[in-house]
Amino acid sequence: MNWADVETRFFDNLRQRTRALGLSLRALSLKMGRNEFYIATLLKGGSRLRVDTLLELAEALETDPMALLWGETGDGDKLGVLQSPSQNHTNRK
Repeated sequence: MNWADVETRFFDNLRQRTRALGLSLRALSLKMGRNEFYIATLLKGGSRLRVDTLLELAEALETDPMALLWGETGDGDKLGVLQSPSQNHTNRK
């Protein structure tokens, strides 16, 4: 799985969760304290996701951040695909 697949899944999960809660863009932006235009751009996949934004979204959508990334199952076993090669090596001094 590559990063584009992760992004696609995330944005699909984000839109699905927003619809499930019946939240409008305005309601979600107010819950997050963010600009409505930013939320619209994010929902369309037109903005890069930052970790702090993921956490804010999960809180506003009353879900776990991993559920947004991997779906309702929150399959934590897939997290290893996001590790960079440098994270797999020990630091050498």
